[in-house]
Amino acid sequence: MRTVKFFVVGALAAGLFACQPKNDVGEYEPYPEDEEALFCQEICTLDTHCLGGLVCSGDCDPDVDDACGAPNTCVECKNDAGCPGAFCIAGECVECVDDSACTVPGATHCFENACSECAEDVDCGPGAPRCLDGVCTCAGSAQCAADERCMYTTDSIRPGSVPGCVCKDNSACAGIGPEICIVGICIECEFDAHCEALVGPGSKCFDGGTLFSYCGCSTDADCDDGYCVGSECVECRNGTDCVSGQCEANACVECTVDAHCTSNHCLDNLCVECLADAECGDGKCVANACVQCREGADCVALQLGSVCAEGECQCTADSECAGIVENGGSGVCLP
Repeated sequence: MRTVKFFVVGALAAGLFACQPKNDVGEYEPYPEDEEALFCQEICTLDTHCLGGLVCSGDCDPDVDDACGAPNTCVECKNDAGCPGAFCIAGECVECVDDSACTVPGATHCFENACSECAEDVDCGPGAPRCLDGVCTCAGSAQCAADERCMYTTDSIRPGSVPGCVCKDNSACAGIGPEICIVGICIECEFDAHCEALVGPGSKCFDGGTLFSYCGCSTDADCDDGYCVGSECVECRNGTDCVSGQCEANACVECTVDAHCTSNHCLDNLCVECLADAECGDGKCVANACVQCREGADCVALQLGSVCAEGECQCTADSECAGIVENGGSGVCLP
């Protein structure tokens, strides 16, 4: 019989690592086919051996304890106490173990430890009688609109899309932007010719992932105003494309740093006058602009009135205008 060596390759403060055998489906084997089957797995004996808020499962038995994923392994939890408001299953915090934990309308059933719309077909109504992956969906085209059909397996539509009533031809996509039906999904294009007709000459059809394709630019000439960057028309590529001289995230902005502003304050890509009252003399800093007042008390203190309206002091009587002195006398209150 062949002997397999189990040996520690590192004993760090942050954790211990031991070489363990693994087969081609990720399961442990006592005797691997060859030495290359060895891989390093983090092990632990104390919580301090684990990083990132994980804890050590300790000497637990997964056949006895549902919370145990594997013994002496860094896990998210080792009992329900480690999952406030949730449950510990196989070393991971989960939302539910049965329907009793699911009280939010529309997600009252526990499916694969997550509160979902359904766990089995009997949880669904007649309009969508089939339960698939925790979601009630159609069981046949009778539950769908005339221009739709029912697809209730993820294998029959594009990967990542939601099973249910889907388009069966282009008519089901009309008026919603993307107007071409491909394997149950309304997309903007399938070929460049679709984009040239929809957007204009030079527009290309790009694969947007598993759920959709979209029309985009291939050169700057395809953009009415701006530049083509990564198949998308944008306002700028760099500061030289902007009147302000500043380009951030492909959009022209007033500033990106304080030095771009005469006020020396750049906030959310805009030059602002102030950040604090101390920068406004006798006035106040309101919405990053210097004004006379924030409230009526500010006007009384300045002897310029008793009412603050949109940052300006207003008076109701001459006696409130002592803060203005001209020609040897105080100011007067005028409408």
